[in-house]
Amino acid sequence: MKLTKSQAISIAQKIYGKQDIRVKEIESMYRDTQSKVISDVDAFIGANKSWTAKANPGEIAAFLNNLKDTFYNASPDDQNLIKMAFNNNNLNTNGDMLMANVTQDIVRLAMAQKIHLGVATENIPNVVYAPTYAQAKNVINNNQHIAEQSKNVDAIIYKSTQNAVLDSHVDSDMFSSINKQTMQTLRKVREVAEKAAKSPKDSLNWTKDVSDILTGGNKATNGQMGRAAGMIRTATAQAMNRTRLQEFYSRNVKKYKYISLESPTTCADCDALDGQIFDVDDAEEGVNFPLMHPNCQCTVIEENDDDDWDTSNHDVTDELNNL
Repeated sequence: MKLTKSQAISIAQKIYGKQDIRVKEIESMYRDTQSKVISDVDAFIGANKSWTAKANPGEIAAFLNNLKDTFYNASPDDQNLIKMAFNNNNLNTNGDMLMANVTQDIVRLAMAQKIHLGVATENIPNVVYAPTYAQAKNVINNNQHIAEQSKNVDAIIYKSTQNAVLDSHVDSDMFSSINKQTMQTLRKVREVAEKAAKSPKDSLNWTKDVSDILTGGNKATNGQMGRAAGMIRTATAQAMNRTRLQEFYSRNVKKYKYISLESPTTCADCDALDGQIFDVDDAEEGVNFPLMHPNCQCTVIEENDDDDWDTSNHDVTDELNNL
């Protein structure tokens, strides 16, 4: 499928650009988890529980049954994450139970994030290999996003029919990065939760601290949520551009044109490459082929030596709708 510049940008924006619904899904998952963590700590403080008092045996049994069920249905990667997260977490006191509940909230978020990442990338090859631009748009529009099922982390995990699987075009260490970030986030959140539960009068801003860690609060960086959003953009962009290069080879395309999305946040390197033409055989990711960097939103289109203008099969309705 040969695309015009505007068509290529439109597809890129829908898959990993400003119109990408996947980022909104990630944000919803993080806000859902943030609410759970705050609710867990708030309930502990509201019940005036003693940190060192013995926990209710029924609560311990219910928690363990739930955790075992999650562990049994998890992938080997997620099982390893669960073991790391709960390492040295005994269940004897009320404080132990609070830490366990907070840990479970964060771990389940990571599991849902991986499922989300797999779903987000699985249909991208179908977009790239669609015969026409109109059909590519249909593939995107017909893809059932997790957000249409639920924006709740628990529902995402329970409704998933299989463990998370990344598209082969995405860096294989993406899940490892999620695990690493999860352990760092968990340590920070647990510290805030423990301090607030032990000494609520001395931790008046603990809800803000939790928000700063998970969603950024009022900070422009959006906390861990912002990093997760960048990861989903990077993964989907990798899947699309690497599949696009593969598709070029399959059709014996000789040249491509580098396309920057030309947004206010476009970096100098990407802006400098915009419009430049390269041989497909010379394509090198990070040098003359996207992605140039994490969170890069550039793309490419086919270029022919005999083109004096873009000779794509124009869909008249699409052209008029783009005016």
